[in-house]
Amino acid sequence: TGPAIVGNVGASHCMDFTALGDTVNLAARLQSIATGGQIIISGDTRVQLGHSIVVSDMGLLTLRNRAKAITAHLVTGRS
Repeated sequence: TGPAIVGNVGASHCMDFTALGDTVNLAARLQSIATGGQIIISGDTRVQLGHSIVVSDMGLLTLRNRAKAITAHLVTGRS
């Protein structure tokens, strides 16, 4: 959850639609530790979702190329 730059990047002969930014990098790191069927979210995303979902607390995670550990949650259902 947060800002990202989204759009076409590249030259006129080789253009790709992409998303860039710290938010995108964090999402990629969380996705990389999830196994089949899991949804792992950050503490910031948990706050934004409020009580609409049920989560299991994963505690603080240290992710590759991140200076600070983040709070993570495993989504287990809907309220």
